[in-house]
Amino acid sequence: ELVRGLLSGGADVLLMGVMPTPALAYTIKSQAIERAVMITASHNPPQYNGLKVMGADGKLTESEEVEIDSGLDHWQDYVISASGRVDILSGGVREYKRHVLSLFKHLDLTALDRPIYLDTAHGCFSYIAKDVFETLGADVVALNNDYDGEKINVDCGATAIDKFLLQTPDRAICFAFDGDGDRVMAIVDGKIYDGDQILYNIACHYKAKSRGSNSVVGTIMTGGGIEKAFAKQKITLHRADVGDKYVAEMMREKCAILGGEKSGHIIVGDKTNTGDGLVTALAFVESY
Repeated sequence: ELVRGLLSGGADVLLMGVMPTPALAYTIKSQAIERAVMITASHNPPQYNGLKVMGADGKLTESEEVEIDSGLDHWQDYVISASGRVDILSGGVREYKRHVLSLFKHLDLTALDRPIYLDTAHGCFSYIAKDVFETLGADVVALNNDYDGEKINVDCGATAIDKFLLQTPDRAICFAFDGDGDRVMAIVDGKIYDGDQILYNIACHYKAKSRGSNSVVGTIMTGGGIEKAFAKQKITLHRADVGDKYVAEMMREKCAILGGEKSGHIIVGDKTNTGDGLVTALAFVESY
């Protein structure tokens, strides 16, 4: 029905199949595509499926969202007067995996003295995340690692990190993604790392390597303890409203490379312009 509506409005539509949200974001930027729509429940149970609309530079601005909302309120006023074309664009996941591997080609996980456990929540990172970590040399155990639209995010993944904790050994490094792959939570040595703590680890690593992380962007929900920890490292924390688009806007405003939310939605700005659970997980391993 989405495609039918887009075609009737005169848009040319490319179908890309099942893929993570960050893979779609990478593809439209690399292919210079004007707009993209991800059909996903994100981190929610399957019955809350919806749409994420994005442009080549990431999420839409607030004014663009208002314009879309206004259009939805008056959809019956539109006259169907055009017909677009539909085609299939294959190879998007393959190119995304190649891109992520190129970002971390220096990372040799064969020397890691502990296994990597992954919970892909029956979602879009099923098979993909495991393959990328194994290609980099990690010993990987993957749970809930198959596409299943009826089980996606149900008692698994980033929103069920406590359950994942019970399924993993203490000496493992563990990552739990949400259904569409733009969020991640971590477990190391039996301790859960939420988005605030993941952001802190990566920021400290970037600062130590002189990669420009003297400031980071969190949200009004970022914990006070993490803010104090940043201050001890002489890293300034800027607070944005809750929502990845607000984090991204403030990152641009403050020239910050890193930003994120407690929920595990992290933007590693020197590698991607949107939340990417796989890139974040690899950046966390690099910082560990």
